[in-house]
Amino acid sequence: MRDALLVSPSRIEGHVQGNRLYKTKVMVEEGELACECSCPFDWELFCKHGVALLLYWLYKKKDVPKLENLKGELLKKSKNELADLVLTAARKDARVYGKLNKTANKPVSFEAFRRQVSQLFSRRDFWDWDEVDDLAEELGELVDEGKQYLEKNDAASALSCFEAVAYGIIDKVNDTHTEGQLEEVFSNAAGQMVVAFNKTPHAPDQSRTKLEKWIKTAVDCEYGFEGELLDAILENLDSERLGLAEEAAKKILEEKTPEKERPFRCRQLVGFVLDLQIRQGKEKEAIQTGQAHFEYAYERLVDYYLRKKKYDQAIQTAENGLCFAKGFEVSDLKAKIAEAQKATGKPMAAFNSLLEAFIRDWDLAKYEQMKSLGLAGWAEKRKIVLGRIQNAGERTVLAQALAMDGDIAGLEKLLSKLTKDDDEELRIIEKALRRKAPANSVKALRLLALHSLRWTDRNGYRMAAGYLKQAKTLLIKNGLGKELSDLKQFIARIKVMNRKKPALQDEFKEL
Repeated sequence: MRDALLVSPSRIEGHVQGNRLYKTKVMVEEGELACECSCPFDWELFCKHGVALLLYWLYKKKDVPKLENLKGELLKKSKNELADLVLTAARKDARVYGKLNKTANKPVSFEAFRRQVSQLFSRRDFWDWDEVDDLAEELGELVDEGKQYLEKNDAASALSCFEAVAYGIIDKVNDTHTEGQLEEVFSNAAGQMVVAFNKTPHAPDQSRTKLEKWIKTAVDCEYGFEGELLDAILENLDSERLGLAEEAAKKILEEKTPEKERPFRCRQLVGFVLDLQIRQGKEKEAIQTGQAHFEYAYERLVDYYLRKKKYDQAIQTAENGLCFAKGFEVSDLKAKIAEAQKATGKPMAAFNSLLEAFIRDWDLAKYEQMKSLGLAGWAEKRKIVLGRIQNAGERTVLAQALAMDGDIAGLEKLLSKLTKDDDEELRIIEKALRRKAPANSVKALRLLALHSLRWTDRNGYRMAAGYLKQAKTLLIKNGLGKELSDLKQFIARIKVMNRKKPALQDEFKEL
């Protein structure tokens, strides 16, 4: 244990030292013990840190005062003693300081803000995913404090505050697994940073230098914050400084050639320049940028031409971009080609493009797009689409497509080919057949029950019983006597085959 326990009638919590310092709680929920811990262990109810917390409490019970008892002791202290206790806590915890500051209803101090940021990031050199939730919460509170400067029209101090948070994240958070958890906080801090910059009086050269610094930071980011920072600049920068940002970005682009930088960095930067030019209405410049850096800008160019309803250029650019595209990019470009073809009155060409996109990523949205083209003879064309599906993962898409079209015959045919292993497809088919073909819906439920029984534990037995109860209710509701008799025999066989498994017999006793 690193800290004193916090004990209340239904909860114990504290910090347990393991490979790192973990925040651990043990509580009573619905009459049973439960555990929460910041460690990565999540495959059983209790981790070793939760056990350690309980053992510590059991053996040190006399030394651990209950939370409600502390209040009585604190009331015996003088105001000065209480103030000293609170200030000691504030020196150790930036969140306590922040709450004190707000409670005192005093204007936020810029030096105090910087001290909080510095204190927060000096706690450790490396932040891992199991610790970053607390970090994100504290950073969010600091960003909210920084907004007070903007409310008081002190844009220069606000700018410094938001930069402190944004650069702290970039410099100190060095694990790609944590980036997603901090994305919202970083995006908020970066956006407010640009808003404060807009309100700060700067000479053009100073503004350009500041923007160049930010863009260079974004391009040089090691992890996933580069896009967030560029988006913050693009979305929040005022119109008067868009041209300065464009100049700064183009200067960096000239330095960051593909030979010196990874292509992804070039793609981000080229797209940023192109978007800045589009925002300023510089159509010719945007096209020139895209053509000069085509390998990194074909997607942006296609989107631009589609927005401008220049469909022939969109198709040509997308087809040229296919030379560079890989994986899902190919599918997306094919779908964009189809969008342009449909708009130019070529539904059959659009169908063929969407078909190629569909068989690359099995995206049901593209199936819906093909269906919406309104082509004559859709039934035959649908056979072409569904005929391209082969393996188990793709069969799930087939089940969804058949269910979406209400094709009962097709679902029944697919059901006859499935086994109890195909649980995802079975669930889709069962749901679709429930109203129009209840007997076949029951076949799917029986297979799902067999799938659950393979777990050979109470949870699996409970799921199997649940599926069979659904089947029984469905047959009774639809007056299917013969099928109900067959189901009862099926359940009886399961009970006999598993007569030495009391957990299964217990779960099946109501069937």
